[in-house]
Amino acid sequence: MAQRPGALSFPYLKQITPEIAVALGKNPRSLTLAGLTDVSPEVQDKLAETVGALTLPNLKSLDSLPLTKKLAAGFASSVLLPSIKTLSVEQANEIASIKRPFFLGGSFLPQSVMTEEVATVFAKNPAAGRLQLGVGSISDPSLKILVQSQLSIVLQEVDSLSDAQVQILANAPDSVPGGPFGTQTKISLPKLKTLDSPLLATALLRCSSDFGGVTRISREAAAALASVPNKEMVYPNGTVRVLPPYNLSFPSLEELPPETAGLLMTRPWSAISLPALKNVSLETLRSMVRQTSNLTLGFTNLPPGLASAFGEMASNEGDLGGGTLTLPYLTELSPDAARILVTSLNRGTEVPTWGGLNKAPQLFLGGRVPGRLSFKGGSPLLTPKLAEELAKYRGRLSIAGLQELSPQSADALVPYRGPRLELYGPATDKLSPETAAQLAKFPGTLDMPLIVLDSVPLAAKFAQQSSRTTDGLEVISTETIPVYVKYNGFFTLRQLSLLNSPTLAARLIQDSSGQTLPSLRTITPAAAEVLASGPNAPYLGLTVLDDPAVARALTKSRKGVSLPRLRAATPEVIAILREAKSITTPPLDSIYVLSLAGVIQNTDVKTGTTPIRPDTP
Repeated sequence: MAQRPGALSFPYLKQITPEIAVALGKNPRSLTLAGLTDVSPEVQDKLAETVGALTLPNLKSLDSLPLTKKLAAGFASSVLLPSIKTLSVEQANEIASIKRPFFLGGSFLPQSVMTEEVATVFAKNPAAGRLQLGVGSISDPSLKILVQSQLSIVLQEVDSLSDAQVQILANAPDSVPGGPFGTQTKISLPKLKTLDSPLLATALLRCSSDFGGVTRISREAAAALASVPNKEMVYPNGTVRVLPPYNLSFPSLEELPPETAGLLMTRPWSAISLPALKNVSLETLRSMVRQTSNLTLGFTNLPPGLASAFGEMASNEGDLGGGTLTLPYLTELSPDAARILVTSLNRGTEVPTWGGLNKAPQLFLGGRVPGRLSFKGGSPLLTPKLAEELAKYRGRLSIAGLQELSPQSADALVPYRGPRLELYGPATDKLSPETAAQLAKFPGTLDMPLIVLDSVPLAAKFAQQSSRTTDGLEVISTETIPVYVKYNGFFTLRQLSLLNSPTLAARLIQDSSGQTLPSLRTITPAAAEVLASGPNAPYLGLTVLDDPAVARALTKSRKGVSLPRLRAATPEVIAILREAKSITTPPLDSIYVLSLAGVIQNTDVKTGTTPIRPDTP
């Protein structure tokens, strides 16, 4: 098992012997033993000899300094030891001395091990990355040491604070070095439930990313938040520039009384994000929209009486479309309410380059769905009448979570003349021929992450766009390929599962990364021949290779071929791979040898003596 090319993970393994630890540790990739909690010092020392990355996320007993050094190296720049009972200063030095420049890197430890001496070690080594503290409690002196340092800290399990702890946090710096842009938040309290301290409220606004777990805010805290002045930047010549207002983000706040909202909305905010807030009064909504040009609300229903209030929304002409309005959970939107909303938001003058109106905010119904991330919000049923009203919008329009998209609704969207139309959801994975034909008539930029492209008219439209909306394609029908390959932009198909077209292969090798196909499961000899002729080394995700003609074609690549996920092959293919010096695979002795039955039904091949399928990732 240790010879497998992939990572090894044993989530339920409770005990191992020193001999098993040595054998498993020979895996060159990574080894995760989530079931181990209490381990003898002898086994700990053997685990320290692991070749690849080692993760023991539930380990309670850490006595071995060699194992501490091994775990300090981390996996993906992280040290995960949230359950250890003790941590010596010497062990802390081993963990804190490792520089972790990746902004998501750091250490996850219990609060209970953070003595003053250990806290001092981490405080002196901010380059070790973010310090996330879980279960247990931390003394006030230890907390003070960490808060006054240049270390970013997360108090993962803290749901309330004493007055003394609030006073300590009040003296925290606004930010600390690190993060993708050079600075990062100083403090995070993701499970804090009640925000009733004005002092804590102002401290967290300055030095935290948001109020992630807060479900209740007092009037006093709200008033304090509104009173915090904007940050200032002082240039070397003494010039002072007032920075944009803070963001106001309460992801878990479900209720906002009018009195509290009135206190919060006495000042402008760069963005207001209240995705759990489902109902507000008209007065509260009007007070919010006037103070920001970027607003997120958790409404599930938008009645016509509230829709008109968005006409008072602030705008920022320096931001594309004047700002954003995001309603990620909106499931009920009548055509009448949509008409009022669109009329209210269609503001400003024509944008000559991008199209649309310069004060019409980007409108996200169903929330943002970047790339192919899972959708967790809601979306209204897009009837033809609703689509007709939304098509009148002159700002960027994104509708996510679509469960249905009829030809009639698609046709109703064609008149849209904003800068960009985005359609996401299960309904857009594979379109009916009629729906695809209607969308192909759309004259503007259409973003729609298809999984299957089998419409020639729609392929022709996408080929003329600069938007990379087809990067997630898994299947491209034969008849669409000659049209689709005319696309002139970056041509990458990392989700493609079937490559049976030499024409498509020829287009892929024209792009510097087009030959990287990690999801590929099937390729024909003709396509493999073309792919191997490219200027770069193909990277293919094939797990089963049962065609000798494909193997021979791949051996012709001048740059070599990488097959890192290969799990099974026929004897003839294995012989070809053994002779080929240009094809990189896992150790051929670990490849399952397919029988004739395995060739016929290679997707159901089992390894017989080993409970690992050849198509296992």
